[in-house]
Amino acid sequence: MSTPDVTVLIPTYRRPEYLRTALQSVVDQTARARIREVRVSENGADERSRALCAEFADRLPIRFIMRTPSATIEHFRLLLSEPCESAYVAMLHDDDWWLPSHLADSFAAIEAHSAVGSYSAFFDTDSERAPLQHAAGSHGANLMYWFALGCPAPLRPWRVGHADSLVASLPGTPGRYSTMVMRTDVFQTGLEIVTTGNPFDTDRMICALYGRSGPIAYNPLPTACIRTHPAQDGLRFSAPDMIRRMSQTTLWIFEQAKNSRIDLIAELDERLSRCPESHRELVVRLCSYPWMRNLLAKHPRLPAPLAAAWNVLQPVAS
Repeated sequence: MSTPDVTVLIPTYRRPEYLRTALQSVVDQTARARIREVRVSENGADERSRALCAEFADRLPIRFIMRTPSATIEHFRLLLSEPCESAYVAMLHDDDWWLPSHLADSFAAIEAHSAVGSYSAFFDTDSERAPLQHAAGSHGANLMYWFALGCPAPLRPWRVGHADSLVASLPGTPGRYSTMVMRTDVFQTGLEIVTTGNPFDTDRMICALYGRSGPIAYNPLPTACIRTHPAQDGLRFSAPDMIRRMSQTTLWIFEQAKNSRIDLIAELDERLSRCPESHRELVVRLCSYPWMRNLLAKHPRLPAPLAAAWNVLQPVAS
């Protein structure tokens, strides 16, 4: 029988109709016996969340935490800093949900690669009733991990090193919080991100940071569903503000590489040279986002494939 060794963290904010789906997906886990605690953190002082958690108390070891509303980054800081007795932490946002094999597949990938944690591919969807599609964000995440690892066969979990994590994170976020299972001590190093003052891009920075602690496993087969909120996301940040914040993160990634004595331009160039022609244009287009192009175009050692492609490609709209 499995030993309970994972705490599931579910941050939520005044939307019990979504939280119900998330909690049910935890109940449905084939590896539910490994769950030591489900910690639901309500950041909007909504009593409906407390009542909902009570409904699941006979099926899950739930600990409900009521918080007065605070900034999202402050809520994240609290989740990172609170004591946790479990060996692992798995995150699940209240508006997302897991497929039944998520925890089992994540732990299998971690054990296969002696990794400090794992991410997985995911389905993008806007509703529990919508057909699941492996598209948009999930496609870009898979592509960048695949590219950063030298284009491995997409049949089993991949082992992601530190340089791989940095390359994969350059154009955007390769891993989502709701697919993450991480060793607790490594998870809590994410407190370093909170001090940067860039709340827009924490998930991208976390992906790059955690690779510093050891190999990460990545499962290219989807094990989670990420709910999309295009209208909501568009209201939070203007296009110029998003480009500025993403540019800040790209510079931060280069600083991380420098501190670890990783030549990120050389790593990018080497992977571009190995990328099959059939997929190179897709990779180059991801590297053509404004926050990438504006910064890399000034680099004295810009990889030749990017320079050549940028002569004919237009930057991808933000």
